[in-house]
Amino acid sequence: TTVFSQMLLDLIQTLPKVVSFVDGIEVMHKVGPIKGQPHMLNCVAAGTNPVALDTALMAALELEHSKNPLLKLAKERKVAGSNLDELIFPMLKPDSFMDSGFQPPTTLKPISFHPLKLIVSGVKRMVMRIKS
Repeated sequence: TTVFSQMLLDLIQTLPKVVSFVDGIEVMHKVGPIKGQPHMLNCVAAGTNPVALDTALMAALELEHSKNPLLKLAKERKVAGSNLDELIFPMLKPDSFMDSGFQPPTTLKPISFHPLKLIVSGVKRMVMRIKS
């Protein structure tokens, strides 16, 4: 497990519960996490437990939980939501999305953070707001 996964899981367990939403209507596959090929999954998910939400989405995409460092650590710590069999689905279950044709990337492209891009993006949004 990574230090990032440990910190994230600690943070999830410390913060008050809120509703988390996931938009999986059109997802990227084959290449990722950026510049992937669009794939229609037609899935929207919500829940008050982000670990349970990740667990359900990993199952829906037919991905191995053991390959997700956060879920692997959550399972080791026996965190609520890390066991798919214990989850309750008021609507569609993850198997409703299986066989969708989703293909995870074999290797992930690194995502870099550039503070200058953040500043430029913020300035563009301000300009657009002023114009409208």
